[in-house]
Amino acid sequence: YVDSVMLEKGETPNRYNMLENSDFILGTSNFQESANIGSGDGVIMDAGVTHPSALSGDCYRIIGNADQQKWIYQTIPAAGQKGDTYSFGGWLKASSIARSTQSYNNRTYGIKRITVEFLNASGGSVGDPSMVYFRADTDDWQYACGTAIAPAAYAKIRLSANYHYSRNNA
Repeated sequence: YVDSVMLEKGETPNRYNMLENSDFILGTSNFQESANIGSGDGVIMDAGVTHPSALSGDCYRIIGNADQQKWIYQTIPAAGQKGDTYSFGGWLKASSIARSTQSYNNRTYGIKRITVEFLNASGGSVGDPSMVYFRADTDDWQYACGTAIAPAAYAKIRLSANYHYSRNNA
């Protein structure tokens, strides 16, 4: 389950989240889904006792599949220049496999992360993405955050919550 993702301009978190509907209270409004998102994936209510009380109960569930990459994302029109710094993060709860790379197919399984990409005006990536990974050794809610520094001028920023080649739910 994914909840309350955020993207903020600056090196330290502040009160302004650039993402809209980051708590999924309006369903998937403002978010796009990857092609592998299925009918069992989507916004649900999590009223569990471990859900952080400061967050709404709405969250996005992704059902893992060891043969698929699944993600949701939001693209923000935010032009800037090389060196601009953003803080990003979010909450995740998953009962999944540990991250590991298999030598026979060179595929990394069990990916649970938030990714930030800087894009040009036509949607192409500008440099390498910034990523923050979640731990696999717990099935409780956990928070992760990171920093993204623009490698060059950009026209948009895309933040995605990724659950790739995994099992069970996030």
